[in-house]
Amino acid sequence: MEATKADIAKILTVISAAWPQFEPSAEKVNLWHEMLRDIPKQVLAVAVKRLIAERSFPPSISDIRKEASYLLDPDKQTPAEAWGVVQNAIRKYGFYRAVEGVSSLPPRIRKVVNCIGWTNLCTSDNISVLRGQFMKMYEQIQEEEAKERLMPKQLRREVLTGSQLKMIGGSIDEAQVD
Repeated sequence: MEATKADIAKILTVISAAWPQFEPSAEKVNLWHEMLRDIPKQVLAVAVKRLIAERSFPPSISDIRKEASYLLDPDKQTPAEAWGVVQNAIRKYGFYRAVEGVSSLPPRIRKVVNCIGWTNLCTSDNISVLRGQFMKMYEQIQEEEAKERLMPKQLRREVLTGSQLKMIGGSIDEAQVD
């Protein structure tokens, strides 16, 4: 459930209680609602509480989106942990059961394995090089997905619309952006 303006007003009140110099206003409620409304209110509340516990200054919209993005990440694994998942799948399924092995992996790990190739992972003589490549690619995909989650859904739609228009030679006028 998306956060309402009332939910955002409560969040701003909590931030103000933690940092008295932070002053909520109607303009802040409107802007923060526009930029945070796609995040479930429970996730927003947890994100703000975590930031209160960790920070000595008020969070920005960006700080809250980053924290919420982390909380909403379905695949919170380090590259080393993801590599361990791949190694376990290779031991379990081996070279001959590639389809089962790859489909047993979480989506993010599967993307990297598909780039490197199941066969390469199973048969390589230089596994330490593949491990390094895997971890680097995994980290890049993880960062890209995190950036994608940071952008509010409504803004993603606007960016997509703008990209589509550029591809066909169109433009966005002021009225369409609002």
